[in-house]
Amino acid sequence: MDLILRLLGYAALSLITMFLLATGLWDVVSSQAHWAWGLITATIFLFFLRGVHTEWQASRGSASTDPVLSAYDLLNGLAVWSGGMLTFALHLELGFTAVVASCITGIAAHVFVRRFAVAAYCGSFVGMASAAVFPHYAPLAAAACAAALVYVAAKFAFGGFGGKLGTVAFAGSVPVALLFGYAFTETPALQGPLLVQLVFFSVAAAVITYILNIRLGWGSVLASALVGLAAGVALPLLSPANGPLWAVMVFCASFVGMASPKRLPHEGAVALAGIFCALIFIFSTPYFAGAGGKLGTAAFASTVAVGGLWDLLAPKERPLARKAQDSLLRQQEHHH
Repeated sequence: MDLILRLLGYAALSLITMFLLATGLWDVVSSQAHWAWGLITATIFLFFLRGVHTEWQASRGSASTDPVLSAYDLLNGLAVWSGGMLTFALHLELGFTAVVASCITGIAAHVFVRRFAVAAYCGSFVGMASAAVFPHYAPLAAAACAAALVYVAAKFAFGGFGGKLGTVAFAGSVPVALLFGYAFTETPALQGPLLVQLVFFSVAAAVITYILNIRLGWGSVLASALVGLAAGVALPLLSPANGPLWAVMVFCASFVGMASPKRLPHEGAVALAGIFCALIFIFSTPYFAGAGGKLGTAAFASTVAVGGLWDLLAPKERPLARKAQDSLLRQQEHHH
């Protein structure tokens, strides 16, 4: 049963991320974009596949002391669902932007229900879904339920990788949207000087969040939520034209900074993942717009890709991360 749950968790997170990456890669190839874009996209995809393979091999050889299913899992699932519904209400009823609404949920969970803050923050990413995709609460509630199931199934998978929570939300949101027949919003491709700006904001946000999270000990949820909240409030005021998109990029990259040092051991690795994150964000912009968790999936793909690159360059260092993999996410949840 333990192995089956591991397999389900790995499959859910891996396949939904590969789906996003493959869609972006196909667009780059079919649109006859500059060859460099195709090479960069394909390289990140291959590093991601390497990272997935390495983590699965590590997981098969490790054991967990946690029960397959427990009352704690049920409470975590409830926290995921509640976080999604609260964030959607803040966004839909009170007019907060999706970024600010998610950050409010994350900070509130950290303050009031810290033991379940990780799960609630995960649910908040479902609640970031656009009202154009989920026009009312019923499909959003279904997506939150689906994400809760994925959260529990994936509790042994990819522990400590930044963006995992968003990928869980994405894995719940996309199938429900497709099942209900809801269309994703249309977003034009990004181009021009804005691309360089996004890379800058992505690297800066990832590194700052990592410093707050690891070096200063604030914890992953609070670090990401505060960075996102600051960007969501300040950047649109600084630049009404580009500020909202800058804020989304910052929030996306803050998930990279949520990674454990077992996965991204120093700021250099975080900065590289921030670059990957921005590139994935850019080439995937036209696809699945308005789906909850897409930002986290871009961050997850980037951190796993850096893990795959690290495995190629320094394979002897990987067993340390492998031994810690099973317990890492649970340790983070109990810490928060």
